[in-house]
Amino acid sequence: VSFAYERGWRQGFAAAGFPGIDAEYQLVKEYFEPSTATAPDGSVVVDMSCATGLMTRRLAQSGDYNRVIGCDYSESMLYEARNRINQAGLTKAKLGRTQLDLVRLDVAQIPMQDGSVDALHAGAAMHCWPDVQAGLDEIYRVLKPGGRYFASTF
Repeated sequence: VSFAYERGWRQGFAAAGFPGIDAEYQLVKEYFEPSTATAPDGSVVVDMSCATGLMTRRLAQSGDYNRVIGCDYSESMLYEARNRINQAGLTKAKLGRTQLDLVRLDVAQIPMQDGSVDALHAGAAMHCWPDVQAGLDEIYRVLKPGGRYFASTF
C-alpha cells in the first residue's frame, strides 16, 4: 500500500468527497493559523498517520512552522515518506527554519509531552486507528491549550 499510496490510491479519495491535497492543505493551513501564528516559542505541527508524507511535505515546505513531525505506525509508510522527502530535496538548508522529523508511533500512545503541540492534522486516518477514543484522548493531551486538530476520515 505504501508504494501505491501516492501513485493512484490517494487520488481515488476524490470519489469519497475529499477535495484533493492542494485544497485540503489550504483548509489545514487556514484552520491552524490562530494557534500557530502566535506560538511564542515557535510552532510545532504534527501530521498524524502521515502515510507517505504527502501533507507532511506540504506543511514543511510552507516555511510557516518551526517544526513539522510526520507520524505513522507503519514502518513501510515512513520508509516511503523518507524516500519522497529525499526525492523532493527537502534538506535542512532548503527548509530553512523548519525542522522536519518522521516518527514511528501508535496514536494511542504518543511519546510527546502534555501540551507540546500547536496543531495536529490527521487526514483520512481515524478509520485506521484500532482505538479511536484512545487516539483522540492522546491528541487532546499533547495539544496546547487553544491548539487545533484537523481531521478527516471515511
